[in-house]
Amino acid sequence: MRKIFLLVVASIAMTMFANESNAQPRSIGARLGYNFDVSYQHTLTETNFIEVDAGLLGYGYGFQASAQYNWLFDIPISKGDMNWYAGIGAGVGFGWDNYNGFSVGAVPQIGFEYIFDNIPLQLSLDYKPNIGIRFYSDGVMFNTPGFYDFGLSVRYVF
Repeated sequence: MRKIFLLVVASIAMTMFANESNAQPRSIGARLGYNFDVSYQHTLTETNFIEVDAGLLGYGYGFQASAQYNWLFDIPISKGDMNWYAGIGAGVGFGWDNYNGFSVGAVPQIGFEYIFDNIPLQLSLDYKPNIGIRFYSDGVMFNTPGFYDFGLSVRYVF
């Protein structure tokens, strides 16, 4: 499993750095919700971006990492930049609560973002459930805690 995880991380990193350009905005910050994550977004084109999040699962009972490919749709407004986005990705995690074990699943995402005009700040609100399974010592179960992941993100745009 460790080799698969390292392969996924390496693939995401190569995708982000292969398209490196000064014209492509990136953002880094925190995502607060059911999980507490460090969040990174990398714009690939004007209409899509990759988001990578990693942090504490639930209320500190585990660790989770996810990556999503999102499509961006403009919402015309007079000041700032407002968009909505939707996408799909994958997530892995490890919990040490009552059901110690490894989880894996699909991670769809839908949300809204606002980027300020005068300061390099992005605010976003999204829903990002982790739909998958958890392997633990007593067997396999459906990953129900992943359904509660509504989040508010604050990111620095560079």
